[in-house]
Amino acid sequence: MSSFGSTVYAVAEEPGGVETAVAEYLDSTIGGKVFVTRARNEGAETIYGK
Repeated sequence: MSSFGSTVYAVAEEPGGVETAVAEYLDSTIGGKVFVTRARNEGAETIYGK
């Protein structure tokens, strides 16, 4: 997926500080977007035969 450009991943208990720091950095340099998501912590589910 290199056509989408650079990507940075971070894992944090309190993502607000990371989100703010990265957004400020991007605003002052190359621009970009920050997305914050939560882990799902579930594997694949097999639905065959249900």
